[in-house]
Parts: sequence; structure tokens; C-alpha cells
Amino acid sequence: MSVAVFGSVVADTRLVTEAPARLHTSNPATSRAAAGGVARNVATALARLGLPVRLSSCVGEDAEGRALLEGLRAAGVDTDGIGRSATQSTARYWAVLEPSGELVIGLADMAVLEEHGPAEVAPVAARRADAWFLDCNLPATTLALLLDHPARPALVAADTVSAAKAMRLADHLARLDLLFTNAAEAAALVGPGAPAELARRLVAKGVGAVVLGQGAAGLALADHNGVHALDAHTVPVVDVTGAGDALAAAVLAARLAGLDLAAAGRIGRLASALAVASDEAVPKDFGIPALRDLALRLDSEAHVQLARL
Repeated sequence: MSVAVFGSVVADTRLVTEAPARLHTSNPATSRAAAGGVARNVATALARLGLPVRLSSCVGEDAEGRALLEGLRAAGVDTDGIGRSATQSTARYWAVLEPSGELVIGLADMAVLEEHGPAEVAPVAARRADAWFLDCNLPATTLALLLDHPARPALVAADTVSAAKAMRLADHLARLDLLFTNAAEAAALVGPGAPAELARRLVAKGVGAVVLGQGAAGLALADHNGVHALDAHTVPVVDVTGAGDALAAAVLAARLAGLDLAAAGRIGRLASALAVASDEAVPKDFGIPALRDLALRLDSEAHVQLARL
């Protein structure tokens, strides 16, 4: 099963404060550069799960862009669909984290992706894939073209990314087979409400299945069979960056393997736990063996289901 991924490839900077962050003043912190971007993280995680992956994105003609491309190729991702901008620098994201690993604020400079329009995604969209994954860092026109594309596969998934960018999907919800979101982003699309109600409303708007992440509160899952919740696994939190992307990759892989939403959610929950226990968005040991090892400790049912991936 192959996947085409469309979206952001980003040079991340993570700053961890030495004490709980205080706004409107200087905070002592340590910093670390890392590879990131929703699409980059999802593509890397899918490749480490053993799926053939092509990535469509854009980076700058700079050292950060070259390093990101090298890392993707080393992970086994096909990067032929990644363009190089001569006018914009590679996308950047700054995450300020508390000592607990929880995000205080994230800042994103994604201007380069505005150059990744319909013409730029066309070569990857024209090649056969069993699933597509889109992130809402892409321009609205690009997302619209992909969601209505005549060659779209049977499974098209998307990630809302942020409350503001979620609105790029507002007129296309019925074209989504699988949506990854959180409460704030879902509320931007369907109005305020409890997580389970938000997920239900998204399905009522035409989304095939919804995975709504609530951080430490777990997941709300919804499809035509109804809504149910999964608690989060309790693991030491090192860095929450990339947890949602690991979740998305594992759920997508499980759905491609024919698992229902509840079973896919259980596997995604394990993937998220692996990510938050690491200081990397996609841990180097991310893959089926690591998920099986974690499932032996945390979820025997998911361990059985992992045999189908």
C-alpha cells in the first residue's frame, strides 16, 4: 500500500524553558534544532512503518532545505515531488515548551508553501497511490484541487494543523474520508462543543471518520458507527512535538490494512505515546517492532491488531 503525502517540510527549533514559562518577560531556556513539519513527520513515520511514501512539498535553496531533503531520503521517502524555491527560505517553526514537555506556544513561518500551488502538486497527484494525506499548511487552492482531483484515491486524509488553517477545509468536509484534528480546530469548523460532540458534528457534515486528539485526555473517535473515546496511555512526557503526526501516520496505516476506526485508534494511541516519550518528532526506533513492544506493556488488544500491519 502506497501513500502520497502533501504538505509542510519544516526546520524546527525547540526551546525548553528552565521553569514554567512566564509571559511578557525573558525566560531562561535551552534550544535544539530538529526536522519537522506535519507532512514531513507523517511521511517519515509511514516510511518507518514499511509503506512506500512520496512527499509533495517545497523548501528553500538553503542549508536547512538540503538537510531536510537528505533526512527524508535516508528515511526512505521519495522526495522527487519536493520543489526548491529561489525566493523563499525553508519553512521554520519555533516551539516553546515547558520543562514538562507541554507546548506553551508555537510560531510558524510557512510562506514558502504558498508557492506550492496546483501545478506543483500535479506530478505527485497524477501517480497512483492507495491513500493521500494532506496538511492544511498548503494553500487553500491547492487543497481544493487535491480534494476534487479526478485521480484521488479511495482514502484521503487531512490534518487541520491550526484553528485558522482548518478553515481551508470548511467547504470540502464531505470530500474527506479521514480527518485528524483537535478541539480548537474542530470548533473553528463546526462551532464550540465537547470533543465527542465536535467529532459527531464533523461526521454529520460529511467527514467519513474523525480522530480528535485531546492530549493527555486521549482521543474522541467518530464515524457512521457512532462516537467513542480512548484514554491516553500514561508515559513519561519528554516532548509533545510530533505526537499528533505519529498518531496520524499509524491510524492511516491501520486503515489501509483494513482495521476499523476503533482498532486503528488504539494503534495510533501507541504511536503517539512513543512520540511523546522521545525528544524527536519521529523517534529513530519508530516502527512496528517498537509499537509491538509498547503494546505488550500497555495494550494487549492492540498488540494482536498490529499483526495486520
